[in-house]
Amino acid sequence: MLLRYSRKCTAGLQRSIHTATNANSLWVWGLRSSLPPVTENVESIVQPKQIIEPIQHHDGKICSIAAGWGHSLIATSDGYSSTVHSYGLNRSGQLGIGRQSFDSCDRGVAMVSDDQIKFLAAGREHSHIVSQDEQGRTKLFSFGNNMYGQLGTGKSKHDSPVAEQVLESTPVQVDGIDGNITHIACGLDNTVLATDKKHVYSMGWGPDGQLGLGPDSSSDRSTPTLVPLMEGKHISKLAGSTDFSLVLTDEGKLWTWGNSEYGQGMLSRKIDRILEPLETGISDVVDIAAGGPFSIILKGNGEVYSCGYGALGLGKGIIETLEPRRVQIDERITKIFAVQDMAAAISESGQLYIWGLGGHAGRLGLGHLEHVFVPQKVLFDDSPRIVLDLALGTSHAICICS
Repeated sequence: MLLRYSRKCTAGLQRSIHTATNANSLWVWGLRSSLPPVTENVESIVQPKQIIEPIQHHDGKICSIAAGWGHSLIATSDGYSSTVHSYGLNRSGQLGIGRQSFDSCDRGVAMVSDDQIKFLAAGREHSHIVSQDEQGRTKLFSFGNNMYGQLGTGKSKHDSPVAEQVLESTPVQVDGIDGNITHIACGLDNTVLATDKKHVYSMGWGPDGQLGLGPDSSSDRSTPTLVPLMEGKHISKLAGSTDFSLVLTDEGKLWTWGNSEYGQGMLSRKIDRILEPLETGISDVVDIAAGGPFSIILKGNGEVYSCGYGALGLGKGIIETLEPRRVQIDERITKIFAVQDMAAAISESGQLYIWGLGGHAGRLGLGHLEHVFVPQKVLFDDSPRIVLDLALGTSHAICICS
């Protein structure tokens, strides 16, 4: 049974701290207004800072994390129920806490559920929660900006008789999905998901081919719409962050669609719009990440390759390549991540490496504001930390460590 409610934003940070039964810890850095509360009254956090929110409210574990352009989602569980906590910008309802008279919130609750929270996903100003009951059945709940139909609820600006913002300020269940959701990813204003029935669905903004529906179907879609050329394929991962998608199959093959004007589609050439899925010909891929004008992939041997333009991690003199080139990291890599103009990798030993554009927010977490053109190790404190997962936002990051 789902128990859903929204809580008004509260200004203060409660000081009562519960010891979590799970040894994992949460760390954040970047623009403070996009993150859970920290004790320092600063605009930006330039190196990793451990936080007690939201663990202090739950004798349990962290289930999932996600970061949008200016907001954060964190799911926790105490063994009996799961809670999705939300922080940051709320001007389009992307925190799921209702339409209060504020544009941001330093602590909110989007959902409390008897079910397990399996996935969280966040786009520019929209959010998704995938829950799973005891029988393994999943449900999709969406909230935030819905101008282009990216929530999949059947509404969009095209259905509005007047020029007004279309949004859902609290979680709404999305129907029309065959099977249980196994993967979900957000672009700027679109969403793509996969199910155990070997279906891939897309919804939202479509003019650049973000939906992968073919040359005659580049318009927006406001409900989950099957991507025809992906039918029957078992999906291992989906990736997106701007206006293109990467899809990895269980055979280690890489597919792509959407904008590829910088060659980020890894097809060895620049293509303005890829309107339906194309296989790249790259094999032995085990992980994928979609930046803005670039992509990165992880091969089975633990090596990372980048392609496109911008945060390639190939050195200051190399900011563009149409062929995937190896990113030099002196460890075997197990996970990769990317957002508009930065990327990161977790090594087999649990170390975190990051590279890309710096800026005023200190979003690289390296203790300074400079751009970084090759991977650098993120240092947490004097104690060894094993990095388990990471969520990159436009100007902030959330990290789970053990």
